[in-house]
Amino acid sequence: MKVILTGFMASGKSSVGQRLAEMLDCPYTDLDEVIEKTAGKDIPRIFADDGENAFRTMEHDELQHVINQPGILATGGGTPVRKDNQEILMKSSAFIVLLEASPAVIADRLCQQSGRPLGDKLDETGIAKLQQQRARAYHRVADLVIATDQLDVDAICQTILKAL
Repeated sequence: MKVILTGFMASGKSSVGQRLAEMLDCPYTDLDEVIEKTAGKDIPRIFADDGENAFRTMEHDELQHVINQPGILATGGGTPVRKDNQEILMKSSAFIVLLEASPAVIADRLCQQSGRPLGDKLDETGIAKLQQQRARAYHRVADLVIATDQLDVDAICQTILKAL
């Protein structure tokens, strides 16, 4: 079975994806890492040099390449926003898990990280607004929704395993 993790930035997709892949003894793919490898530069540099539209095109192209690979796939926070990406996600045979976190938790997590082209510019209000804009797209593709604010990575993984 293939599992795709999606959700807003800093919702836990990468951490959960890596741990879930360990638990299931299967491959893990992070779409952002695939994009960086293909582009030969990190995502902040892609945004700075080429802009968000170019990044979204790369994201779409790479999604098409990795969608049928086995294991766990963590998408970028904006991946499901594009309708053509929604179609790719929904046509896949994957179980799609939406990880959600409150704006306060995301803001706190983003303060502990750096190098997120959109996250570095957002405060809690901006996060809430962008989450609201993306919510319909996220929920459209999701088979399971997990609120991550009060859960650790292992608890989230156990919830996914039970659903599988």
